Amino acid sequence: MRLRLFLSVTWLSFLAVAASGRTLDVGPLVADVHEVWTPAAPGPILALDERVVPLVAGDEDATVPSVVAVATTAGRGRIVAVIDGFFNSNALGLFDNRRFALNTIGWLAQRPSRRLVITRGHREWFGPAESQALQEELRRQGYTTVLWEGAVSSIVLGNAAVVIIGTAWGSFTPAEMAALDGFVDTGGGLLLAGLGWSWEPYNPPYTLDDYPMNVLAEPYGFRWIDGGVFDPTNQHEGSAVFRTFGSEIRCATPPQAMDCIRTVTAAHSNGLPLFLKRYRTEQLDYLRSLLTLRAVTVGSPSLDAPRKQIDDFFAELIATYPQYFRKDARYNPATENILAWWREGMYRSLIDAVPLTADRRVEIATRLSLTGRYADLWNEFSVLLLDNTSLDERQKQFLYELHTLVPAGLHNLRSISVRDKLGEPPVPEIPLYGRDGSVNIFGGAVGAASENSFPPDVAPGMADVFCLVAVHELNHVVDANYIEHHSALRDRKRALVQAAGTDPRNYLRSMFAPGLFAAAPQEFFASISNEWFTDSAKTLELGLVRFRSGLRHPLEQALFMAEVYSLGGDRTYLYALDTQGNLYRGEATLGRAPQGNIVLLQMPEGRYEFEWDRSGNLTAANYTPRNARPR
Repeated sequence: MRLRLFLSVTWLSFLAVAASGRTLDVGPLVADVHEVWTPAAPGPILALDERVVPLVAGDEDATVPSVVAVATTAGRGRIVAVIDGFFNSNALGLFDNRRFALNTIGWLAQRPSRRLVITRGHREWFGPAESQALQEELRRQGYTTVLWEGAVSSIVLGNAAVVIIGTAWGSFTPAEMAALDGFVDTGGGLLLAGLGWSWEPYNPPYTLDDYPMNVLAEPYGFRWIDGGVFDPTNQHEGSAVFRTFGSEIRCATPPQAMDCIRTVTAAHSNGLPLFLKRYRTEQLDYLRSLLTLRAVTVGSPSLDAPRKQIDDFFAELIATYPQYFRKDARYNPATENILAWWREGMYRSLIDAVPLTADRRVEIATRLSLTGRYADLWNEFSVLLLDNTSLDERQKQFLYELHTLVPAGLHNLRSISVRDKLGEPPVPEIPLYGRDGSVNIFGGAVGAASENSFPPDVAPGMADVFCLVAVHELNHVVDANYIEHHSALRDRKRALVQAAGTDPRNYLRSMFAPGLFAAAPQEFFASISNEWFTDSAKTLELGLVRFRSGLRHPLEQALFMAEVYSLGGDRTYLYALDTQGNLYRGEATLGRAPQGNIVLLQMPEGRYEFEWDRSGNLTAANYTPRNARPR
């Protein structure tokens, strides 16, 4: 609750600060600093408050967001935040790291004291070895340094000029937080180091909202976020070298990004698509601005206020320039690809910005002027097509039918992109995925191409390629959303792949190279769906043929598909898809053993009966066609 309260207050308060014209001069912080580097894999800092000024960022070919140092003020004090590693002993003597460190300490140390406190009571990474070089350098400059192992208090901080907290993994108590706030408010300097991507993998089930460095930072309007910063051209020992500082950094905070987009769009309200294609500087500003906003919308749900601010900005943009940003606009993928990608990326961020309620769906449909199957897919299934308004009616009809026939409880799909309708991706590329499920499909016409999803053990089963791709990708989302969040299904899927090993004959989809599914288990379930949706009855037939030849695994895999599509009930769905994109759905009744295994599958064509051992291995299978004569 403390984080949300502070963020809301901070985000709203920056408007008053902006109106007053107050700016922060960070020139002294980056004076004579031309290159800095960290041996750690760097991760970004997200500045959420206009009073927070970026200090260091990647250049034009670095990933976005790429800000790795920021500065701000609070009360009479000053705060600087950096990524972990800049001031460590193994980096301080390289590039301009020493100069940046001395500039930083000098800027923070407003008090007459020359005492620095480096905290050590919260599992900080910045320990004696990591801080040794910095301490020695500071002592040469007339400072004294203290490694403080105990709790932080007003007494400890009373005669300090600067406090350094280096990537703490232990929590600070409310009393410690109050002492630090009081220290800054009365003129103290606070130097924070952190690394967002390092937190969650090693501290489950905690999120970045719980990261101690973020708990410290967010009242001041910034936070460390997930992801890395990469630069393909400026590197040392595999880690980015940063060469962009202070006033050179543009469009790198949400307020800056919104101003950049407003400025470029207003200046070119006529001919914006071609302008963005021709002028690289403005194109970069436009692209990087959207990526900066996206960092908020795909980030923590706790960022309520900045998310709402971004949503309001998108609403303003769409309403002011409907000719560019409503769904009925279509761009030439050869000459207007930049804005085609940008708009679809903006739509994806729009979906994520504010919680998706029934009213919210109506609001977005109205805002984007959705019609026809675009509106039906969104209003009924919360799925938005990111296709440059280019799919034909038959393609959209199939996607609508697919969502009608696949139980909504199996997936959380929010967007379907069609990259080959957008033209060449821009650099940097705009991602078309977000917080919930996203897939990309091909744009080939329904009926233009078909393929056989089955190996030669059974008769061919031909189906349309456009439709099969959509089925395959949707079932990736079923895998990630439904199977992976149900422990019994997740464990069963992994056991099936492990038991089948690398022999292609142990898989329903045996036409691939040995070891494919063992090496890429994420393809296992989606690949089976190609067969299940082409012809569920043929999929079971294939499993039975293999079972009778001594291979039980394929039939177990077919029954796993039946289990998933039963949603744990006593019926499962069967499908058939033809070469013209006609999708049919039927049902089969299931019978289960006390432990839950399927022992009966009653289909319209006939009846399957199964037996299992105590380890969950299939030991017997029999199929009786409908109306078969009793023996």
